[in-house]
Amino acid sequence: MSANLIVKTFVVDIEGQPVTLRRLSLSGEAALERELGRRCKKAWGPGGFAANARPMLDYLRENKMAVELRMAMEKLTELQASNAPPTWDAIQDYRQTADGVAFEVWFRRDPGAHPTLTEDAVRAVVTEANAWEVSAQMQAGLSDDGKSGPAAAGA
Repeated sequence: MSANLIVKTFVVDIEGQPVTLRRLSLSGEAALERELGRRCKKAWGPGGFAANARPMLDYLRENKMAVELRMAMEKLTELQASNAPPTWDAIQDYRQTADGVAFEVWFRRDPGAHPTLTEDAVRAVVTEANAWEVSAQMQAGLSDDGKSGPAAAGA
């Protein structure tokens, strides 16, 4: 049986600049998810689990739920100390930020079409204002609706 050597590509438009992206292999998708998780955790900074849980902790404190607060703090301390990775939901939230979208565009770029495109150059054009739109274009290109590939550039 021969391997499928055709790499499916699609184009996203970022501020009038077409960028050809590619679908990744399963191992490529796994590498992307790992790196997004690493970047997500780095973006949280020290004490990130507790910082992200602050609204819940404040609620428990304000409602004098001491037992629940203690249990939550113990779990947060355990997560931070164990170097636990962010959850899938946290990674997906990070993936929608300008930093996450820019990284994914750069990671998925077609090196044949964009041999010198740097991550910094992508980050310079992906902004908080257009990140959602770029992400939506990327998700449409990744879908299995038959609209991916070079012909989809004008779609």
